[in-house]
Amino acid sequence: MTQYCTFYLQDKHYGVPMLEVQEVIRGQSLTPVPLAQPMVEGLMNLRGSIVMCVDLRRRLGLADARENQAPLQIILNGQSGLVGWIVDRMSEVRELDPELGESPPGTILAENRELLDRVFALESGLLMVLNPERVFQGEPERTERHRESSRGFV
Repeated sequence: MTQYCTFYLQDKHYGVPMLEVQEVIRGQSLTPVPLAQPMVEGLMNLRGSIVMCVDLRRRLGLADARENQAPLQIILNGQSGLVGWIVDRMSEVRELDPELGESPPGTILAENRELLDRVFALESGLLMVLNPERVFQGEPERTERHRESSRGFV
């Protein structure tokens, strides 16, 4: 069995292996990074460590969050060091058997499907488990192009 830290972006349920998660914090101030990829929201100082924060909505091509929505940051400590993922709201820690998960279905956009490790069919809907290392791979332009196309441009 594996524990997954689960969260929401819009109405979609995502997860990440709990072993990758260091902590969850609420709305820390971020310093913008000029010329960074569109998914990079900024940098934060977390008790003396500089942490890059990524807006997962942008990375996955979803619409930007509402202005009045207080973001949460999941701090991951993986092979790339400390990274913050900005998410809409937290859910629970789920303990699931990875063998019961399935490959991402073809109905998920190919650009996002490659970011997923497993998909679990839960009573509340799909839980899509992201691979933290793959979230940062790929073409940076695709993220911006994908986001614009979801708004009706191109």
